[in-house]
Amino acid sequence: MSQIALNNPDPDVLDGRHIRAAAFEGAQRELLDLLPLPASATDATPRALTVGAGYSWLPHLIASAGYQVSAIDSSAEATAVASSNTAEVAADIDFRVGEVTSLPAPDASFDLVWCIDTLETTDDPHGVLAELARVRRPSGALVLDTVSDTWLSRLIYLRLFQQVPGTRIMPPGRYTTDRLRTPAFLAEAVGRINLEIAEIHGYEPASPQTLLSALLRRRRGKLTDAELAEAAGFTLSEPGHEPPVTYFAIARPA
Repeated sequence: MSQIALNNPDPDVLDGRHIRAAAFEGAQRELLDLLPLPASATDATPRALTVGAGYSWLPHLIASAGYQVSAIDSSAEATAVASSNTAEVAADIDFRVGEVTSLPAPDASFDLVWCIDTLETTDDPHGVLAELARVRRPSGALVLDTVSDTWLSRLIYLRLFQQVPGTRIMPPGRYTTDRLRTPAFLAEAVGRINLEIAEIHGYEPASPQTLLSALLRRRRGKLTDAELAEAAGFTLSEPGHEPPVTYFAIARPA
């Protein structure tokens, strides 16, 4: 069985954190198209911060949408890989290592703050949200990318991703039932920091079969991380129903 290790760019190692982020790229692109580019409070290029993006392409996607981007991640290894990838595409992104509960950034610095792979893995969601709100400019948007608590999300994240030998991509215990965050939980949590959930956008693979096929092919080395987005086919869900597994929540001033 392939070795599983987080923040490891070796193609022979299954880095479930990066596999997730790479597979979601299509949905991230769609959401970016829905976010209007803000007029910065300083009349300069709007500034964006990604938190928890690892060495995924999310910071590059946001930069291509017209933002000056900073990217903060707790992993020094992932940050080094991300910085190296940036050199290859000549993107001007400021990569830093830092903890999400103590971000190395001044107050009210960013017009857009995008947090992934964090709320569903932290035991301190309220502390995380307070810190994300601290670095957000008063008129800015906060995008929270997380996993809801449904029977399907439990099947996928707690069983398939962590326990079943043929589909496991994560170390045991990374996801637990009490860390899955429903939209109702987020609505209450952001209310504590004087924000409200303005929009919810679920996102799903083209079909359960395409997701399973992409995962199995990646595990067998027949698919690269760069090919995952197209193979999995993640897109935004139809509006008007509760997200079955993963979703974006956009928080704005109440």
